[in-house]
Amino acid sequence: MAKKYLGIEIGSHTLKIAVMSGGKAEKLVIEPVPDNLVRDGVIVSWEAMADCVREAIKKNNIKIKNVYMALPEKHMYQKRILLPAMTTDQLKVNLPYEFHDYISEDRDQYIYDYVVLEQKKDEVGNIKELDLIGVAVLKEVAEKYVRLCRRAGLKLVALAPEFSAYHRVLISYAKATGNDINRDFALLNLGHESAHIWFFTGGEYSVTRNMDQGVASLTQTIADIYECDFHIAEVYMYSNHENVMDREEVMDACGRLSIEIMRVLNFFNFNHPENNLDAMYYCGGGAQIQHLIDAVGENLDLPLVPITELMQSSAAGLSEEEMMIGVEAIGIGLVE
Repeated sequence: MAKKYLGIEIGSHTLKIAVMSGGKAEKLVIEPVPDNLVRDGVIVSWEAMADCVREAIKKNNIKIKNVYMALPEKHMYQKRILLPAMTTDQLKVNLPYEFHDYISEDRDQYIYDYVVLEQKKDEVGNIKELDLIGVAVLKEVAEKYVRLCRRAGLKLVALAPEFSAYHRVLISYAKATGNDINRDFALLNLGHESAHIWFFTGGEYSVTRNMDQGVASLTQTIADIYECDFHIAEVYMYSNHENVMDREEVMDACGRLSIEIMRVLNFFNFNHPENNLDAMYYCGGGAQIQHLIDAVGENLDLPLVPITELMQSSAAGLSEEEMMIGVEAIGIGLVE
């Protein structure tokens, strides 16, 4: 029997818990996060968040303890690094010095890790250089996540950067289909507070671009129209109450967000003129808002494709909506 574990992503609006078994998602739990408990990707009250996770676990009768958790980029420094060939022990010594441009305080306050993207070899096959992504996280932050899980009755096995969740989805897709992922990808998450695009070049993580606007900007526009509570406005948005999504103010808000996404893509194209992007894959809570998807699609030169196209092997038993919303929780749990 395959070992079961959890993949967890804590968003500013919703908590996602993926029940994983044998490299596949069996179940996805989506629970609301209390207002202002997470701001701009940062947990405000760790004890309250732990209680929120514990209640979600209890409510959904989840007995699994081991957890892989997505770490928001707000909590880390990450850097693409090219180093001469060296041993693992030598990497551990040298990696902290690669972050001297970012970390001014005591380097010993951080935990360092890395993933090797490529081993560059010379003409006779000897490893000459290591192309890797290094990550630095405050020990204090890592310890907070450990305590959060412990208070929730869980055991934190590993913290991993958000980009690794999407990378694991790409790897799982390639393994299941035999398709080559040594090409470029743009993955768009239409989140609550902000939108993000993760770019992968040659199948490897390249860069993340963040936009200040998210789905909440549409919700606030609707709240202003009806002079109603934000949560009521959210219900109106997803149900298109009285065709509110066709209102000029809401369409303008969709347009502003879509233009920001277009600008980010254009900037990437300018800096990577040889890229072979052939689509932008989208996900997140905003993926359920067709008016927004249409607005984004109209401003892009690339086809806009649901990320579910890449997840049929890793989350075949889930609905398309669950895949869209839970992609980070599912991806972070793709460790087998």
